[in-house]
Amino acid sequence: MAPGTVVSRSDARLAGEVAGRVTWVAEVGDTVANGAVVARIDDQTLRFQLSDAEATIRRLEASLGFQDRQLERQRSLASQNIAAKNQLDELQAQRDMAEQDLAQARNARRQILHTLERSQIRAPFGGRVVERMLEMGEYLPVGGEIVRLVDTGNVEVRAQAPMAVARHVAEGQSVQVSDRERDVTSRVRAVIPVGDERSRMIEVRIALSDADWVIGSAVRVALPDGQP
Repeated sequence: MAPGTVVSRSDARLAGEVAGRVTWVAEVGDTVANGAVVARIDDQTLRFQLSDAEATIRRLEASLGFQDRQLERQRSLASQNIAAKNQLDELQAQRDMAEQDLAQARNARRQILHTLERSQIRAPFGGRVVERMLEMGEYLPVGGEIVRLVDTGNVEVRAQAPMAVARHVAEGQSVQVSDRERDVTSRVRAVIPVGDERSRMIEVRIALSDADWVIGSAVRVALPDGQP
């Protein structure tokens, strides 16, 4: 009989990718869907930067349009042998540089938009908020944890078994899982074939089809210690 614990297959401490003041964070106990926002960071400075970037793009677009018209006129003059060839080359180079400046400004805007999107921390999976590390008004550094999200509907048992039973336990094998109130038959999802040097134990994961198990509950798993 190996001791085990009911755990969630998806249990994450969500961290921020953008530093800033926390303006909103989900309440403990809230159920959120995959992709839902669980926290927001103050993005006012980023929106100012986005406004500047868009103004720069409009200015460069106007400049590029002017360069195109100038180049077209210079080509017409050059075809009539009125303008020098070096003047046409100079205008072409200026037009190409203006085009590259515009591409750089558009890329800067995309980076700001990407940073704006990351200022909203989203759930990588559906679950429940079980802990808040920061409250509204506190400062979140880059990589700082803000909430713990747990998928309470997708659980399994993490059991510790002696190394001696490792060769008798296989993935897909049926085993008994019991607590004080129930005794169910489940299947071994995974056997981690790496033992601890001190405890001489290996980890066995047993799938639970019924989600009506409290995460953190202590259970016992009946594992075979010999050939049937």
